[in-house]
Amino acid sequence: MLRLAQLRLLMQLAEVWLDGHKESFYKVKPEARNMPAGELQQMQESRERLKCQDMDWYLQNVDVELAWEENHICIPGAKKAG
Repeated sequence: MLRLAQLRLLMQLAEVWLDGHKESFYKVKPEARNMPAGELQQMQESRERLKCQDMDWYLQNVDVELAWEENHICIPGAKKAG
């Protein structure tokens, strides 16, 4: 099981980098949904300053298999949506 500090770091990464794909992170790590994110401004400014591509670009050009996997997340014991 992830420690609280590790989970918070993953949540911060999701908040800064996953754009419209954050819900997939929270589907896998629902315990992070209500955690305080802490300070994200420096990470967000770094992303902007470095002119990083967004997550959609990454899924289309770097890890196309991850885009498929995102729509097929299987979490044992999780309730089905709908």
